[in-house]
Amino acid sequence: MDKITTIYTKLLIAASTIILVFSACGPVNRFTKAKKIPREYSLNYCGGEGIKAPKTDLNKEPWIVYSDREKNTTYNNPGGKVKAKDVDYLDPFLVIGTKGDHLRLIKYTPDILKNGKLEYKRAEYYGWMHKSRLLLDHQSVTDIASGRKNKMMVIFTDTIPINNAEKYFESDSVKLYKDLRMESVAGNVEPYSIVYQMKQSEKKDMALIAKKTMIKPEEAKQDILGWIHSSLLQDIGQVLHVNMSTVPASDKILIKQGKDDYIYLSEDMQDMSAFLSEQYQTAKYTPVTSYSIRDTLIAYRAHLPMPVFDNSNNYIFNVNGGHISHKGFRDIARNLKRINIAFVFEGKEHTIAQFPQIVNAIQNLQQLFEQDEDLYTYRFGCVMTIDDSNKQLLHPVTMPFTPDYSELVNFLTEKANNRDKLKQIKLSRTWAGVYKAVDMLNKYKDESNLIVVVGETGYANEDVDSTLTNRLATNNCRLLGFQVYASDDNASNNFVLDIETMIDSYAETMKKTKGDVLVSPEQIKHTSYYTEIGETKNGYRLDFPDNSITQGAILFPQKGDYLSLDVLTNNVDTIVGQIKEDNTSVIRYMSRAFNTVGNNRTRFDEQFTRKFELDTTRTPSKKLVAGFKNQFPAWSMASEPVILSDSVNRHVGYRLMASESELDELKDFVDALSKMEVEYIYQARDAQQKDKKPCNCEDDLFDLMAKSKEEIPDYANDTIPKETLYTIPKPPGAYADTYAVRTYLRDLYMNTIKYCKLCKQKGNILNSMSLAEAQRRITGSPSATDMLNDIKIKDLTDYKLVTDKMLDDLIIYFKSKKEELNKAEKFESNGQTYYWVDRKLLP
Repeated sequence: MDKITTIYTKLLIAASTIILVFSACGPVNRFTKAKKIPREYSLNYCGGEGIKAPKTDLNKEPWIVYSDREKNTTYNNPGGKVKAKDVDYLDPFLVIGTKGDHLRLIKYTPDILKNGKLEYKRAEYYGWMHKSRLLLDHQSVTDIASGRKNKMMVIFTDTIPINNAEKYFESDSVKLYKDLRMESVAGNVEPYSIVYQMKQSEKKDMALIAKKTMIKPEEAKQDILGWIHSSLLQDIGQVLHVNMSTVPASDKILIKQGKDDYIYLSEDMQDMSAFLSEQYQTAKYTPVTSYSIRDTLIAYRAHLPMPVFDNSNNYIFNVNGGHISHKGFRDIARNLKRINIAFVFEGKEHTIAQFPQIVNAIQNLQQLFEQDEDLYTYRFGCVMTIDDSNKQLLHPVTMPFTPDYSELVNFLTEKANNRDKLKQIKLSRTWAGVYKAVDMLNKYKDESNLIVVVGETGYANEDVDSTLTNRLATNNCRLLGFQVYASDDNASNNFVLDIETMIDSYAETMKKTKGDVLVSPEQIKHTSYYTEIGETKNGYRLDFPDNSITQGAILFPQKGDYLSLDVLTNNVDTIVGQIKEDNTSVIRYMSRAFNTVGNNRTRFDEQFTRKFELDTTRTPSKKLVAGFKNQFPAWSMASEPVILSDSVNRHVGYRLMASESELDELKDFVDALSKMEVEYIYQARDAQQKDKKPCNCEDDLFDLMAKSKEEIPDYANDTIPKETLYTIPKPPGAYADTYAVRTYLRDLYMNTIKYCKLCKQKGNILNSMSLAEAQRRITGSPSATDMLNDIKIKDLTDYKLVTDKMLDDLIIYFKSKKEELNKAEKFESNGQTYYWVDRKLLP
């Protein structure tokens, strides 16, 4: 019996061994393991394949790759010719083997892995495929030094697409493909879109792009957009951009057009670039692709958008039947970007009594006109029918127009300081202040003009002179009337009625004259209706843009009351915003009109022709022009290095274009900077002596009072005043030891800028960086703060160079910036959220 059992056991073992051997011979078996992501494919470093990233947890993840084209094929053997299976565009695969430049693949499905282990019974074997036919990275191209993702913009960088427009463009968009031969369309993408490069073809002429920086297998077909020709893709760096209007002497910036052909950035070129920047949020600021520092100098290279087409020979018709040449359009657009504001004080005793407060309200408007991102320019002037001099004046007092708002504030402040001497100037002419303001605006009649009238009474039994109302329209003026005080007499009513008459008159005239710059019937408004404003309904504003072709407002208080000065500042802000909205719309309509007419007269822009050495007589094909009816195609013009001194550079308007994840990283860094606090000695001692007790235990208030040396009142039944229970503030005294704060900040800077393990920079070099330079490397934005420029990283632990007081001030400054990043301007591209982060929002 034992012998039979032994034979049976041996037969069972032999059968099991045979089954195991045969099962292990299949392409996918119990011994098959999914390959982990190699270091050279974990971060997709720019510079080409083969650059190994530092080891991270990513290298413990399974390696998932994708078919990079349509009609792809796997083979039975690496390098073989016997086809295994057909593969479609973006099919995901799990790598289970490698041999040279070939990968062994199985179909990826969400259930193929369980706790990181391969469910081999569910695996569908596909065979071998060459790496060049696969997307090997799950992340977009990464900058080695900073670790940030390189952003790309869809914009012309070469002339290849102009030769075969239908292959590249369709209905105001750029075509994307599923293959390198550009035969199967994957979709399209709008010009100026922000995208990320996942892979470049072997010939470098095509790029596979995505709308996100990281790809997941389940979302790959939605997030990967397709193949685009490289001549329509521009690398715009990682995050740094600049507002070119804030760069001093921008007309001295050199542009290289040919081998030895250099030109200066002209005003006309700047205007065209600025126009394109206004049309697209992604191009609002100019990308900075290189930024270097040497001693007290900085240098950067910028990429400006410039038009592909020149419409100079085209003209369009306005709604009045006249024609507008392209040069005329550009002159109109330039003038519409200029707004002149005259403050007119037509007041009496109540205006004089409130004058200091009025000046303060006007001063609060200063930030409205000094925003770096504002593409409009302003001039400010003033007219007063009140004055502080002892002279017998026969005309209003004026301050000439100036672009410096501070000059206006200083002029008015000087008058406010002499309020007791202010008196009304006796003038024979009614509305003499408004007349004078209109006179001052004569030379600016092609620009946009706003007159803010501050007063209290009108003129009894006097109609508004038609000469004044006609000149208001001729000089392209808008009125905002602000009544300081309303009495019960007719004179107060006349202020409102007269201002309303002036507004009605120029609004009626503008229905006809504004047609000279309108090119579409839908821009015309045949009414001039008002809409009520304010909680008390004591204000009326022309209902622009719904029921009025222009802007104007009259604001007045209840009888016997003064009108809140917040109403003045809010409505100046509103009406200026409406004027800008109006002018921007006029420019946009006119520009699009030029895009849709004159195909036979449209030429390539001179700079585009010069850069790419095109035949100057060559004209764009009708198909190319027709492909951009509502878009403005542009090419990327790189500047030569712009060199600025450090002192000048601190005033340049830099911006970061940050994705949501990048903004979160910025917030985390600022939070980390302000995590530690410099404590005083008594704070440190109290923290050490603080008793630990279970949750919800009540405090012994008498014990707390005794510890704070507060006397307990000697009465028993009376209620103790609340104030006596509070601890009396103590003088701060000396600082507690700041060593922990110093080393924390030093280590935070050093560890963060040491990100690039491939850069091989020595610690003593990094340690000698100023905090400003360290933060530029960390955040991407130059810092304009003197304190950060003066302190080096190594100085943080030096008590003599950085005193405890300086350290405390530094931490307080960091804390003040914690909430600032919430003010970043939000916009979208390709369905993804981005932010414009002003350098002023960062430390």
